[in-house]
Amino acid sequence: MRRGVDPRDSLKMKQRAKSQEAPIVISPRDVARSHARRKPTTPDGESNGAWPLHNYSVVDGGDIVGIMQRNGEMVRIPAWTVIGDHLLLGAHPADTMPPNVDAIANVDSFRFYDIPDGVLYLHFAYRDANVIPDSTDLHIAARFLNDLRAAGKTVFIHCRLGLNRSALLTGLVLIDEGYRAKDAIEMMRTLRSPYVLENTTFERYLLSETPTNAIRAAASSEPAT
Repeated sequence: MRRGVDPRDSLKMKQRAKSQEAPIVISPRDVARSHARRKPTTPDGESNGAWPLHNYSVVDGGDIVGIMQRNGEMVRIPAWTVIGDHLLLGAHPADTMPPNVDAIANVDSFRFYDIPDGVLYLHFAYRDANVIPDSTDLHIAARFLNDLRAAGKTVFIHCRLGLNRSALLTGLVLIDEGYRAKDAIEMMRTLRSPYVLENTTFERYLLSETPTNAIRAAASSEPAT
């Protein structure tokens, strides 16, 4: 697992994470304040329309998220899933919050829950669409989350359903950890749901050389330890 991270990107977050007195709320600007913004990249021939998988309901007291899809069939998915050491992937925890979480990375557009005291909260608000969020922000976030994991902190990454936006960031976290993209995607689908990354734009991005090249470039620029 990567243990190095640019202190200019994460110093402010680390300082706030030391406090255990109140929830800590951090915006994407705090994460990537030293990096120039880049325009999202859109594959040729694809629109920027919203991904259509948003009609869902919570059942079983919040332990299961039910999704109405596939000709009206209810597909049942756990509210959250352990993907790796100190790494959880899941749905918006309005009813069920995973226990013993140290950091929450919310990539949904809203938050309908209270942040537990002392928990580091990051909000990125990605769009579930045929467009990739800012790649610089994505990789800074993935590297910072792995830095927390290396320090023994449990990270919970969620979007609305825990299938597309949160899987994109979780996939990058796994790639940054050392997994091949194909293996990372297969693991998320095996552990959580075969419907993970139905957004093929996100899947193609993870399978492309862009994430791996960005990680290699970042690693080559880090000081030797």
